[in-house]
Amino acid sequence: MGDERFVAFSQKCTHLGCVVYYEPDEHRWHCPCHEGNFAAETGDVLSGPPVRPLGRIDVEVRDGMVWALGRADAEAGGAAGGAA
Repeated sequence: MGDERFVAFSQKCTHLGCVVYYEPDEHRWHCPCHEGNFAAETGDVLSGPPVRPLGRIDVEVRDGMVWALGRADAEAGGAAGGAA
C-alpha cells in the first residue's frame, strides 16, 4: 500500500484456520497449509480452497500512528471472533 493508506486483515485463513503470511514479491497473502492465496489490498480469494475472503480489520491513523480498531464485519452483523 502507499504511504497514506493502510489495510489490515485477520491472519487466519478462511479455509481451515492456518496462519497466512504476506508475500511482497507476489503482492498477496499466502496460506502454506493448502496453498490458498488472497489479494493483498482486499483480502479476496485469488486461488486455492478458501471460498471466503480474509476478515478485514478497520484501521485509522491518529497522530502518525496506525491503530487497529476491530473487525470490519463485526459492525455489519458478521462473526465478531478474535482477529489474529
